[in-house]
Amino acid sequence: MIEVKGLTKIYDGKKVLDNVNLTIQRGEIFGLLGPNGAGKSTLINIILGLKKANAGEISILGYNPEKNPPFLKARIGVQLETSTVPGLMKVREALCLFHSFFSNPVSIEKIIRMFELNEYLNYKVGILSRGWKQRVEIALALIGNPEIIFLDEPTSGLDPHIKNALWNIFLELRNEKKTILLCTHYIEEAEKLCDRVSIIDNGKIVVTDSPIKLIEDFGFKEKVTVYKSHIVERILTNTFFKNVQLLGENAVIYTNNTRRIIEELENMGLSFTEFKVSRVNLNDVFLKLTGKEIKK
Repeated sequence: MIEVKGLTKIYDGKKVLDNVNLTIQRGEIFGLLGPNGAGKSTLINIILGLKKANAGEISILGYNPEKNPPFLKARIGVQLETSTVPGLMKVREALCLFHSFFSNPVSIEKIIRMFELNEYLNYKVGILSRGWKQRVEIALALIGNPEIIFLDEPTSGLDPHIKNALWNIFLELRNEKKTILLCTHYIEEAEKLCDRVSIIDNGKIVVTDSPIKLIEDFGFKEKVTVYKSHIVERILTNTFFKNVQLLGENAVIYTNNTRRIIEELENMGLSFTEFKVSRVNLNDVFLKLTGKEIKK
């Protein structure tokens, strides 16, 4: 569906994308996971033909997007971080306008039901909350009945209720065999939605695999985070704790024997309020591969 080979982009003498290679398969949700400024948005804009690369090749459905063939435009849907809808336009007007662009669109009624927009049809887009404005943007990306959907930070800054509602829509689209390229810096979003992810940092693809496989390859199932600062120093110098990462003032202990770690911490005088047990996630994978967290 989407092939990217040797893609490089240079701004002011700096490589913001460095020899990026991707293959995105039909019917999968593919994630680009990395911190803000990692190159995700630049990559998606170049894939869409909105920006030019300095080197590399791109193919969407077998075609070069830079040439912008009309039939390719009709087969993709796009939601970017910046709004594409004039603020004075009403939601109903925007839906009708975008609907008119396509020969085989999704019915407006279905889109309204899918995104629960009925109460907001006569609202001007500019006065909507961030969450409802984002719903409208994604609805417009889907109204053309695209085969491939590009989503650039679609749930950034949204409250949990709206975020979960959008996640459910994305999973329904995957069930319909739609292909989704999702740019995100949210760990939970990537783990919940993506069949595969590419971790991107400083313009380079660090690794690509399923979230489950990346976490399995990490080597540890759980972590114990210790918050008590004077104990943290003792942990770092204690040879019993062999896999410790210092994050700010906290110590993170990776383990496959959580009970034994807790016993040792209790022997050091810690109570349950001074540490937390949680499962390893993609942020830990990112930390191991790059030496920093995705989101602090």
